[in-house]
Amino acid sequence: MTKARPPREAKILQRASEHVYYELWMLEHVAGILTLDAVGEGAILNALIESFTIHARSLLQFFHPRSPRPDDVLAQDFFPTGPTWEDIRGALPKSLTKLEDRVGKEIAHLTYARLNVAPEDKLWQFNEVRKDIRPLADLFCKHVDQRYLGPSWKAPRHPDA
Repeated sequence: MTKARPPREAKILQRASEHVYYELWMLEHVAGILTLDAVGEGAILNALIESFTIHARSLLQFFHPRSPRPDDVLAQDFFPTGPTWEDIRGALPKSLTKLEDRVGKEIAHLTYARLNVAPEDKLWQFNEVRKDIRPLADLFCKHVDQRYLGPSWKAPRHPDA
């Protein structure tokens, strides 16, 4: 259980929710491009993988925080009363258990751990990660008080979602 956090005003949560929406939007679209296998190899593929993994890690930290900092935007901030986000969300999906560490070691930080990653272990399961984050986003949308969400959330969701 994460430690108690100060309540946030609805206006602040609305603004923060726009950033959460952007993370979900980018994850969905980049995963869609990557699963088409249309980009080939090289810098564009690497940039898309980096984009996907960074957005996935941001969303993982939002939905299932591990060692959050005081200024991190967390799903639990949007549930100041009633059932807590921790009660609603359930257990961490299996495909996401190693995501944060992998992104940290293989993408976001220059580490010696990269030297030990075999080529077959460098593959990312884009669809699996997307399919495990999407239900968390859907649960969040279903249970959050709508007054805490910004205008992007009121528009129709992604056509491919």
